[in-house]
Amino acid sequence: MKKYIFCLIATSLFVTNCGLLKNKKQEALTLNTPKLNKNWTYLSARLDAKTQIQGSNQTLGISLRMKKDSITWFSVSAMFGIQVAKGLMTADSIWLLNKFSKEYYAMSMDDISKLSGAEVNLSQLQNALVGASIFDPPTEYIKDSIGYMGIQDVFSNFIQLHTNNSIARSTLTKSENKDTMHFEYRLQLDAGSFWVPENIAINGKSDKKNIHIDLKYKTVNDNLITSFPFVIPSEYRKR
Repeated sequence: MKKYIFCLIATSLFVTNCGLLKNKKQEALTLNTPKLNKNWTYLSARLDAKTQIQGSNQTLGISLRMKKDSITWFSVSAMFGIQVAKGLMTADSIWLLNKFSKEYYAMSMDDISKLSGAEVNLSQLQNALVGASIFDPPTEYIKDSIGYMGIQDVFSNFIQLHTNNSIARSTLTKSENKDTMHFEYRLQLDAGSFWVPENIAINGKSDKKNIHIDLKYKTVNDNLITSFPFVIPSEYRKR
């Protein structure tokens, strides 16, 4: 496994398509509505992940800690609970440790932005993982008869809702090449002060690769997180 599940999720969010808004009666919708965004500060969770990437299948366990708009920490385990990767993502950088090869990867958010052709940020990944709209204010979402559309730089985010007004489907599109990242959300788990989708299906499509990821939240809470332990051992080699 190279760069592992969360690197794939994070970087795919920034280099990925769905349909454009049709010419129908539209009304502006700000993200102050609880339909699309969520009010939270901390999230701690354990998840199961099944990935299909270029014909390779993996079953993984993930420990996740997040502070909204600040930091995302994760640990990835393979069979028998053996830790294989660890990562940390902040507002300006992402680091990943490969525990098997004793290597690490480091990339700035500016580098990711240059690769994607648009400014990207930590909140986009966090929003996708809690079942919220990809874009934060001041981006406005426009409503038509079938969903909501938000546009930011070269990206668009199209959203459809469940009958309870939680997000059912969310598609991120890069207009230049029509690369797409599609999220489907099912069921709800109580995290304390807010709800997260129990099941997330992620499908990414680009000219170079296709990925499918199934995430299932096993446990989740919104308790205060006091540490995000991450150290790069001196013997690890940078890739």
